[in-house]
Amino acid sequence: MGIGWNRLRLARLGALGALVLTGSSSALAADLTIVVTSIADEASDVNDLCTLREALSTVNSLVQVDSCGPGAAGSPLPVGPLDGLTIQIPAGTYVLGVPGTSEDLNASGDLDVRRTVTISGAGIDQTVIDGAQNDRVLEVHSVTSLLGRPVVLRGLTLRSGRPPIEQNGGCLRSKSSLLLLERTRIAECDTPEPVFGGFGGLGGGISIEGGAVTIRRSEIVDNTAFQGSGGGILVAESAAVDIVDSTIARNRALIQNGFVSGGGLSNFDGTVNILGSAVIDNEVTGSGGGLANGGILARTMNVMNSTIARNSATGGGGGINNTRDLSLTNVTITENVADSNGDDDGDGGGLRVSASGFASAVLKANVIAWNQDDSPVGSTSIRPDVSGTVNSAGFNIVLDGEGLSGIVDGVLSDRVGVDPLLDLPTGSPEHYPLLPGSVAIDQIPRPVCVAVSTGANTLWRPVPASRPISAESAAAPSARSAPSRIARPKSSSTAGSRATTRPGHRPSPDSPAWLLQSRPCSVQADKRPWPPGASDRVERLRACCAPVAAWAGCVARDGWRPPAASVGS
Repeated sequence: MGIGWNRLRLARLGALGALVLTGSSSALAADLTIVVTSIADEASDVNDLCTLREALSTVNSLVQVDSCGPGAAGSPLPVGPLDGLTIQIPAGTYVLGVPGTSEDLNASGDLDVRRTVTISGAGIDQTVIDGAQNDRVLEVHSVTSLLGRPVVLRGLTLRSGRPPIEQNGGCLRSKSSLLLLERTRIAECDTPEPVFGGFGGLGGGISIEGGAVTIRRSEIVDNTAFQGSGGGILVAESAAVDIVDSTIARNRALIQNGFVSGGGLSNFDGTVNILGSAVIDNEVTGSGGGLANGGILARTMNVMNSTIARNSATGGGGGINNTRDLSLTNVTITENVADSNGDDDGDGGGLRVSASGFASAVLKANVIAWNQDDSPVGSTSIRPDVSGTVNSAGFNIVLDGEGLSGIVDGVLSDRVGVDPLLDLPTGSPEHYPLLPGSVAIDQIPRPVCVAVSTGANTLWRPVPASRPISAESAAAPSARSAPSRIARPKSSSTAGSRATTRPGHRPSPDSPAWLLQSRPCSVQADKRPWPPGASDRVERLRACCAPVAAWAGCVARDGWRPPAASVGS
């Protein structure tokens, strides 16, 4: 627990290589690029065209199919064991029209990846691979590489996949592979319910079964696991998963007679790190509307600088349900609902921590407020924000402390019973800005900032232009008064229609406001979208932070910097 993000990334270097973790794209510059020239779905026709399926068969076999290569059909590709391969897919919609026959050789149904390759589209909205519900869209089969290169999906959308009954991964299935999804959308896929009852497939959008997967600047949206867990994503078989600057939204895990988990993501037995992301508007018939962590085997989930909002569960943990090891740092958990069907079978609208004895939750600098427990009036277990025992590392703000143990108002700079004054959600990935007068602003004393910023979160910064909270603004509402359990109205807007920036001054990276900052830290995450044309060079301009002795390291994006932040996301 409490493992720093940088240490987690360094531990992953041997598996995914420096490319995935630093964002550099030069290491994957392919020695041979195959350009798709037809939107048809053909496996081996010789017509001087190159379809997507033919291009992938060429990569898998290293033998040219049709015109997918520099030579003649049937000739070996002129590549060595250390050379890279790229499939370039122009803008267009590529419908996989050959119904699946449950084979894994790329002849029908889903596309089968059996060798390291970069599959690059023209953009997330320009290149679409449509499964037409004939099968899932793509499966990655135990792919390894001599250089540790991952399979890469970049700049495209996978949609409308549906695998055979009781199989996992509606859009995408990754089995014991190294995989990177970058600027990729996984959408409108599902795992079908079984004909004769029981449980269906898992992972409505993605099923990650072993290996190491990074999802960066991507969207997992509008997927459904019917009769199975993990509406958006399933993590199983000791997989290691990093989700960065991404959105998991409007996914569902549903069952008619039973109990499943994880409307957005279900972690069965892996290690999941979520950074700078939003898990919003997901639902489950069971526990963990947004995120579910845990099961029979040990597993770990670390969530940092992220938003968990407007998720719902008929059982416990509208936002997050935890039964194993969980760490939350700088997370906003708001407007989630537990026991959404009102049958008194769940609690912990924002967060539920199991009392089984196996669960552990460490919380640092989080905002948990305005969640709901829809248990019927008169129930003895109405716990809107948090249900269970947590370990506080300080600076948390919880609106309703009913059912919560481990966070005490005034101890370790935690606040309980105080409205954090969250504004309406905005941005992509979505976040909730703080209103003027919020107790989260300047919450962390200067000497403690370094301890926070070098823990599990490299995005903490001093605040360049904020003022200390006045006694008047800090006193309203009262820190000691019991908050109302009538949650404020939910926003009816969607992330796609909201403004992509929040108000505030953007000082230059070289401004003395950055270099000579002496104010306390607040506790809100960097959630601004990437500016047009920005590259992935995170952790550059570290030198600009050097004069600030009280904190170590910064994140800059090609010289563009969002306002420094505060508690929550």
